Amino acid sequence: MALQTITTIKVGEIRITNFNKLKIFQTIHDHHTFSFEVRQDLLVDEFKSVMPFSQKLYGEKISIEIKPIDGLEDLMIGADLKHYTMQFYGVVTKVKLKKSRVKDIEEIIVIKGKSSTIALENGPECNSFTNMTLSDIVTKVKSGCDIDMDVRPFYLENLPYTVQYNESNFSFLNRLAKRNGHWLYYNGRTTVFGSPGGVGGQPQLVYGVNMQDFDYTIKLMPAMFKIIENDNRDGSYRTDETLKYRREADGFQQNFLNKSNEFFNKETIIQLNQNPAGGSARRSSEEYAKNKMRAILSRLTEVKASSEVPGITIGNEVRIAGVD
Repeated sequence: MALQTITTIKVGEIRITNFNKLKIFQTIHDHHTFSFEVRQDLLVDEFKSVMPFSQKLYGEKISIEIKPIDGLEDLMIGADLKHYTMQFYGVVTKVKLKKSRVKDIEEIIVIKGKSSTIALENGPECNSFTNMTLSDIVTKVKSGCDIDMDVRPFYLENLPYTVQYNESNFSFLNRLAKRNGHWLYYNGRTTVFGSPGGVGGQPQLVYGVNMQDFDYTIKLMPAMFKIIENDNRDGSYRTDETLKYRREADGFQQNFLNKSNEFFNKETIIQLNQNPAGGSARRSSEEYAKNKMRAILSRLTEVKASSEVPGITIGNEVRIAGVD
């Protein structure tokens, strides 16, 4: 049985209760998008022009909340309501009026927008940062933007030299996160740079109850890599190996890794050419090897599921039951 929910949408000071085709697309390392349609007569008084009204929507902040209806007798929800509530905040970036006699479409207002991260799409910029931590760089880049950001990188050393070249602030932070093996994502309320987790709940998904589709995949992947990087300061070079950092994950991941190593048993050499000016090849190759192994471990297994629970939040965990 589908979970019965109530959805509340507010654009600026305008509350919208009747709408169609609400869609919210969420992913990591990118802006979230949303769209929905409203009949014009539900928002604009009769004989009034829609153009002035559309200006009240365009550029306004939007909040969307989806939660179970009050008094719903569902033991899954009774534990903690916040685990089953979705909250999304964004900005309306496009308003469109459509109508057609040919397609038999009545007057419809289409409202589209993006997550608050769009404030970081300021156009191409050039900046440089010397001997600064990831946290300091991110804090400096986002300063002046109307955006809530939770900055918690797990790499705490100073970066000798970092350049933002003809990139928007969002593109630069995205590249910085990927280069250093960090997360960058929007959870509906806050932008997170660094370690995942934070706001939102941890809903329980039970197959056949509130989860109707479930796929679990394990894969073979090459994991034996030797990293070589030149040290520009003294003309020497450093080496590291990804398997030294296999304990970045435990449990079944280690079994899957062993199987992969039995099949892909030849070590592959990776020559790095990204040693920053004034940087340490030892530290740089070590971080690269760690991040390479983290990426491998994350791809050995993949879980896909579909559920009507709105409280699933990007960056947070879910509990899955009933699949064995």
